[in-house]
Amino acid sequence: MVWPDSFSWSSANKYLLRLSLISVIVLVLDQITKQIAVSHLAALEKYQVWGDLVQFTLVFNEGGAFSTRLGSPLFYAIASVVVMAFVIGFLYREAGRNKVLDLALSFVVGGALGNLIDRLRFGSVIDFIDVDFPDIHLAPGKFLFWNFPGYELIRWPVFNLADSAVDVGMVLIIAVLLFGSKRSQNADYSCSS
Repeated sequence: MVWPDSFSWSSANKYLLRLSLISVIVLVLDQITKQIAVSHLAALEKYQVWGDLVQFTLVFNEGGAFSTRLGSPLFYAIASVVVMAFVIGFLYREAGRNKVLDLALSFVVGGALGNLIDRLRFGSVIDFIDVDFPDIHLAPGKFLFWNFPGYELIRWPVFNLADSAVDVGMVLIIAVLLFGSKRSQNADYSCSS
């Protein structure tokens, strides 16, 4: 584990504990909201929250993110364990170098764990947040040597809080990769002049 000089071992442990607590909070909120959804919603019935824009629709998703079906539920469970092991290992080894990245990875771990628990308990992930947005229509066409079949998305796929935490974590990771590296390159350049 690499720590800045200002961290002592006890503060490093406290820092990792805080990151773990963030993951646990995401997990607990996710599981509580899913339990409420299962207790109060009928499968596939739409309950309007804010007109057609925001609805609750209980769905049991056996696939992956955005309802993809790249493999069996077991495939997704194993992939979740592998990704979480990698993220936790990376977080443990690199914690303290970039607090935004640490926060992002904590969100990813909490969200992935929430969906993994669903897969192990039910064989599918409980999704219930149903949001509308402007329709996306991409016409079929050829791109280089690939025939694009076209794409149409009328409504955002139903999701849950765990999915949201993973998405927020991924956006933060991308922001760190795009903007954090430029800042460190500028700092390195100014130190060498």
